Amino acid sequence: MQNVIDYFVSRRSSVYVATIDASKAFDRVDHNVLFHKLIKRGAPCCFVSILCNWCSKLFSCVRWNGVLSSFFNVKCGVRQGGILPPFFV
Repeated sequence: MQNVIDYFVSRRSSVYVATIDASKAFDRVDHNVLFHKLIKRGAPCCFVSILCNWCSKLFSCVRWNGVLSSFFNVKCGVRQGGILPPFFV
């Protein structure tokens, strides 16, 4: 990127750069905010209802040194590696 910027600057051209770091975006999606945005953007209520039901049943635990914690409800984040999460972020 630096070479591209240097190239255009050396030719007295304006350079505009915009970046976004979405590396943690999947971990920070609040389920309630997601549902409200989907409804606001006209997603079918039956689709939002299915997602709400699906997300309400997400549970996780932590494994550390081979010991599992108690399970807890996941209230934010989307499943990584699936086909739907990229559309939500």
